[in-house]
Amino acid sequence: MNLTTMVLNKIKNDYQAWQSGVSHRIVVCAGTGCLVNGSLKVYDEFLNSIRKSGLHAVVELEKEEGGLFVSKSGCQGFCQIGPLVTILPDNILYKKVKPGDVKEIVETTLKKGELVHRLLYMEPATKKVCRGMDDIPFYRNQNRFVLKNCGVIDPENINEYIASGGYQAATEVCGEMTPEAVCDYDGGLGTYGAGEAEVSRQARNGTQPGLKRARRNT
Repeated sequence: MNLTTMVLNKIKNDYQAWQSGVSHRIVVCAGTGCLVNGSLKVYDEFLNSIRKSGLHAVVELEKEEGGLFVSKSGCQGFCQIGPLVTILPDNILYKKVKPGDVKEIVETTLKKGELVHRLLYMEPATKKVCRGMDDIPFYRNQNRFVLKNCGVIDPENINEYIASGGYQAATEVCGEMTPEAVCDYDGGLGTYGAGEAEVSRQARNGTQPGLKRARRNT
């Protein structure tokens, strides 16, 4: 294990330990659509309402402490029903949240553990009221890969990115894999796209220019 990996692992472990101390996380969507509809005012009102209610609001995880962690996220996806607010670990999604709704969310959901039903999404076709993303067909029918953490982590917090696996692949490629292994790697899919197949063929034949340079330098 090299120094870079050790540093990243320490950041990851520290952040996860700090995160375990909070009772709930309130994730306010700060994607473009929600921003235009006032999500930053919703975020500010959560901080005010939580403090006025006598609870402790945590805005930056820098140590292990109890309280309610209030953060922003990238786009949570369902822009037409924003501003969106996700309550974790309860996996509750509230739609079209306005600053005037925040006090009720704090008192009803965060203090009493009950739902604010009028802010839940209703599926138009079935009239089913959905508690969270797992219940909503728009989300349930998706299978995200590259953007799986978008709408969950704070895009302005590098420590949270690292705690969610950020840079893990880069450190493995740069610090542990040979050039040949990098070119041959298919992520376990067992298939290649046309470009990837050509890169792999060149790598095996030793005709890839970049690979030749890498070999000369190793």
